[in-house]
Amino acid sequence: MTIGIRQKGQIALFCALRSARACIVIALMNFGVTEGQEPSTSSELSKTLSPLILPDIESAKLVLSNLEKLADSKNGAEKVAIQAMSRIIKNTYSAEFNVATKVIDQQKAETEAKTHEKHAREWLSPNAFGTINRAAAKDSSMKAEAVRKKATAELNDARENLIRQLRDADAMILIYHNKKDYNVVSILANTMLSINERSLPKDAYRPMLTREKIVSLNTFIRSRVDWLEAAKNAESSQQYEEAIRLYTKAHLEESKKRCANLLAVKLEELKLFGSALEYYEMAGNNEKAIEIRSNPFIPTDQFKVLRQDEILAKIAPSCVRISHENDHGTGFFFKKGGYILTNRHLVEKKNSLNVTLDDGSSFKAKIIATSPEYDLAIIKIDFNEHFIIGFRSQKTTLDLPVTLIGFPADTNTAAMNFGSITKIDQELKGHPVYQLDITANQGNSGGPVVDQTGQFVGMLTYGLSDVEIDKLNFAITAETVAKFINDNLK
Repeated sequence: MTIGIRQKGQIALFCALRSARACIVIALMNFGVTEGQEPSTSSELSKTLSPLILPDIESAKLVLSNLEKLADSKNGAEKVAIQAMSRIIKNTYSAEFNVATKVIDQQKAETEAKTHEKHAREWLSPNAFGTINRAAAKDSSMKAEAVRKKATAELNDARENLIRQLRDADAMILIYHNKKDYNVVSILANTMLSINERSLPKDAYRPMLTREKIVSLNTFIRSRVDWLEAAKNAESSQQYEEAIRLYTKAHLEESKKRCANLLAVKLEELKLFGSALEYYEMAGNNEKAIEIRSNPFIPTDQFKVLRQDEILAKIAPSCVRISHENDHGTGFFFKKGGYILTNRHLVEKKNSLNVTLDDGSSFKAKIIATSPEYDLAIIKIDFNEHFIIGFRSQKTTLDLPVTLIGFPADTNTAAMNFGSITKIDQELKGHPVYQLDITANQGNSGGPVVDQTGQFVGMLTYGLSDVEIDKLNFAITAETVAKFINDNLK
């Protein structure tokens, strides 16, 4: 999951901090959540910040007092990080108070300016002798302009200072997000957004977390507790596939890798080297992965044959729903870093592409490449913690049982249809495809077609929509897709 933070990179945000704060940044990077657990200091910190759920000045005063006490009980990086948190909260609320003061000053200045303007009009009105005083009128008008200009400049300066404080807060929020301390992120982001909304003009500053993203994050936080408990239970009962899926949803990378390595060992003992390879690579165990890859051809019988529910559990987390305007289709992750394969006709010439993951989180996507020959496209989102689908290396055979995964309805839940390959030498619009005996509809376009081991065989493309044959569809071959990837991602 990712909660929709607009990450521009830590380096850019750190550079936005003044050099005098460099030590604070370093301390924050070395303080936070440890993988697989939530340390006591982090729990204490989120509890200390909790009054800011009501983000007013009285709550801020209470939090600052409690942060001071918490800092006194800590040493080293923990102490510096808590003090930095306190400083940013204090500076931001102080900056907001200054904005509020300058707004009042501007209102007073406007009243004073109008008085000067009234005097100017009076000087321009003839007196009892029929004369007017242009010099006095001009002087009053200039005073009105000067009063307004001074008040506006002071208010603008106060707002600019508040924006600087909000930027520093966003930098800190990003650090805690990368540490996976989502409770702290949620409280701070909500506080800073509330300050932004009530004290700055609309769009004067856009924080990394919008109101919608904060709601999504809070939903994730609530679900994460259940996922972690279920993941631990699955791991203890050696149901590693389920544990991997849940740890991934909960964003616990090291726990996922640990279970992946345990599962790979188990599969290797069963001489299912192909499936073991997939999980060794997931675990980052490059030594074992290279050892297995020394054999360039892994027979089909060295992959674990999956049940239907196991196929869905393995492939669905790699699939995404791609939507634009009033239409949608399917895509899937094929490379770490948020790289997604889908159909060209789904994304080409579309103004805005929205990608929704299986946990409901959404991202804006950009087009990386499209094929002028094939119905293929690569798009990318700013997200890293995802599964990828491995490509089948064995020869595809006639009547091979296959499964299509996609989003046929207006939901974020992937569905699967089963069938087989009925022709392997078919051509569609002059290009090689597999003919499928499988039910599909428009929402399945771009979805992966996988074999019984969960390996990628092809991608669904155009069917025969102009005839009444709902089980005659076509898949772009894995070989064609691989060539397209190699040509565009070198």
